[in-house]
Amino acid sequence: MRSRTLFALLLVPIAAAGSAVAGPRHEATAAPPAEVVFSDEFWLHQEQLGRAAETVEPVARRQWPESYAGLEVDVPANVLVVRRVPGNPGIDRALRALVPVSVRLIDAVYPERQVDAWTERLRADRGYWQEQRGIEIIESRPDPGRCVSIGLDDPERDGPALIAHYRQTMAVCVEKGYRAELLALDR
Repeated sequence: MRSRTLFALLLVPIAAAGSAVAGPRHEATAAPPAEVVFSDEFWLHQEQLGRAAETVEPVARRQWPESYAGLEVDVPANVLVVRRVPGNPGIDRALRALVPVSVRLIDAVYPERQVDAWTERLRADRGYWQEQRGIEIIESRPDPGRCVSIGLDDPERDGPALIAHYRQTMAVCVEKGYRAELLALDR
């Protein structure tokens, strides 16, 4: 008896849903699709920020190699963000004077050339970590002004060994790494 009641209770909503769908069909008139407009001028100031970055980067690398740590373009905020190690008198004013856009200066711990050198050293050591220690470094990249970011499959297990090894010679940040997956295109 119980199973028949349960079956009947389950059948009623299904039948009701079916009858609602099975009624007369009305063709809905869809609104025409909205026109999509692509424009190179979505952010009117994007090009100006790009030119500012192209101006600042080589000058900062050449004139302040011990201070310059990198830059980024913040298009929504309409600002050029420059990372630099504080302590070099006049760099802030000089950087702002180079370009006619807003410049936000962010303190960095290490200059770009130092972090880049560490990144290259770590990349050269990948074979050692894989062959001698059984640790696969999935990715390594500079984290501007801060450290070499090391992507590992299991950072909790493998991270302490890398941190201990490099502690005296470079700043490293360990995180979960993700392998790139190549997708084939059907042609």
